[in-house]
Amino acid sequence: MGLTPLHRRWLHAGALVLLGSGVGWIVLHYAFIVAGPFGPAPNPLEAWALKVHGAAMMAFLVLAGTVLPLHVRGSWQMGYSHRSGTWVLAISGFLALTGYALYYLSSEGTREWLGIVHWAAGLGAGVAYFWHVLPGRRSAPARSLRRPEVGP
Repeated sequence: MGLTPLHRRWLHAGALVLLGSGVGWIVLHYAFIVAGPFGPAPNPLEAWALKVHGAAMMAFLVLAGTVLPLHVRGSWQMGYSHRSGTWVLAISGFLALTGYALYYLSSEGTREWLGIVHWAAGLGAGVAYFWHVLPGRRSAPARSLRRPEVGP
């Protein structure tokens, strides 16, 4: 249930931009605080990191949606990578919900802890994504050489 090389490149690029912009925001937010006129202030580049992150998430949701009909359904039916694929889908859904909540529903009281939950899950999503992709890439040539069973 492999993806075409172009589809795979787009999906990996989207995931890397999404992860990179998220990690970039974390680094800017916690390690590069600037001195403002009234004390510590957010780094001005944080806003740009969030803009890139939001755009990358919209693109990644579209890209993830393109793998559902063939890749996810077909791999599920054939018994490939259930555990890691389920984790990728679950964490992606959780991140979409917490990202939505951060943008539209959070208050000053909830933004800090919800943000930490979101970025911790995002780092976990990066691990889950590569945990899913790497074994599948290694076993894809062997699977493609198998012949389907024929007969009763």
